[in-house]
Amino acid sequence: MNKLIIQNIIRGLALVFFQVSVLNNIYLGGYVNPFLYILFILMLPVGMPKVGMIFLSFLAGLFVDLFSSTLGLHTFAATLIGFLRVIFADNILTKREKIEIDEPSIKNIPFSTYTVYVMLLTFVYSLSYYIMESF
Repeated sequence: MNKLIIQNIIRGLALVFFQVSVLNNIYLGGYVNPFLYILFILMLPVGMPKVGMIFLSFLAGLFVDLFSSTLGLHTFAATLIGFLRVIFADNILTKREKIEIDEPSIKNIPFSTYTVYVMLLTFVYSLSYYIMESF
C-alpha cells in the first residue's frame, strides 16, 4: 500500500509540474490547451476514501491555477471530476465488469470500459472549464 501511495504522489507532482511548465504554453489552434494533469485524478486508486479523492483533486487544480493565473477555473473543474469520479469509479469500472482493481488503467480494465471512463470525465472537465472561462 505504501508503494501505491508513493507512486501516486510522484505521478501527481510530475503531471502537475509538466502541466505548469510545458503544457500551459501550448495552444492548439490558438484556443485549446491540453490538460494532462487530469490523468492524475483519473488514475487515483478506486478504494480511496471519497473525501481524500475530492481533496486531492482540489489540490491538483489549485496548484495548476496558482501557476496559470486562471482564478479557480482548474480548481472547479478538477474538483468536479474528482467528485464525479467517485460515482463513475463505482458504477462504470467495478459494477459493470464485476472486477476488483487497485487503480484504473488500461492494463487493469477492458479497453472499451476504460475509454468510456476517460472520455466521459474528460468531457465533463473540458465542458465545465470552458463554460466557467466564458463567464
